[in-house]
Amino acid sequence: MGKKLFLTLAMVFFCLSSQAQNLENMGKPVDLTAYDRGFNHVGIPTSNLEKSLAFYEGLGFRLIFPTDRTQLNGLTFVKLGNTIIELIPKKDQATPMTAGAVDHFCIHISNIKEVYQKIKAAGYKFQKELTDLDYVFEKGETIFKIYGINNEIIEFCEIY
Repeated sequence: MGKKLFLTLAMVFFCLSSQAQNLENMGKPVDLTAYDRGFNHVGIPTSNLEKSLAFYEGLGFRLIFPTDRTQLNGLTFVKLGNTIIELIPKKDQATPMTAGAVDHFCIHISNIKEVYQKIKAAGYKFQKELTDLDYVFEKGETIFKIYGINNEIIEFCEIY
């Protein structure tokens, strides 16, 4: 799975297409193969959290956190097997609610501070700098986010 994920990421990060609008987001190539722990989750925007939660629970997903959703401004994580979806309330409609709407996808990696430094040195454009979070996972996590070539958001996380 790691090799397939890396190849997918390589296509996202390194392919220059004539359709690409934001070449300034493109940094120098960085090989993340040694840090890859697999796909972590996808963030999906929702204009109605309760309906979205009921929909995914109807497919067999179970709420994994938070148990008190008021803690995370409504962010809700559901899981089915190894698949995790982050439901992200969008009241301002900054993300269009259309087919294919995705807020971000997340890759679980090791040695996040080292990866962060490599990606920063390579010149990628950051959406969110290196940040420690202690409100999602019991032992915390560290994340950062970059923009992809098409302005997609790619989150990197290390869960402790």
